[in-house]
Amino acid sequence: MKELEDLVSKFDLLGVPDSGSWAKSQLHENIDQMSRATLLRFFADVVIRNHQMAHQFDNADWVTAPVQEAAQRILQADVASEDLALVVKAVLYYAMSDVMIALDGNAPIETNPDQIEVGLFRLNDDFEPSSQIEALHESWSQFAAATVGKDVVKL
Repeated sequence: MKELEDLVSKFDLLGVPDSGSWAKSQLHENIDQMSRATLLRFFADVVIRNHQMAHQFDNADWVTAPVQEAAQRILQADVASEDLALVVKAVLYYAMSDVMIALDGNAPIETNPDQIEVGLFRLNDDFEPSSQIEALHESWSQFAAATVGKDVVKL
């Protein structure tokens, strides 16, 4: 019971909707849900952190001049900053979706001369794979709706 409570608490910290079912799945189905949830939180944080990119690119010396100039034109246009941020959040959400589908091995890699396959693994202390992290994209919409916002994610 203590182990379940500890897991629920960790899943709550990550912002997982229905953290109890994730904890039970980890304990009873032996699925590494903690790794999945941690990566989903990482991807959500990327969306949240970067949705104001136009403002960050405006005077950034770490982007190219054409990007900086485009950001300046966007910011000077008659576009509400919350509208721009919402569209950028949606773009990032869908880009992260594509990345997850590829990492889950569910998208063909179009330019792939060596026919590589990809996968994500949790590593043990010796940096050896201990469990595969699968099905990120299956939970992304619900997770992102809870963390990024329902204004971006259509369920």
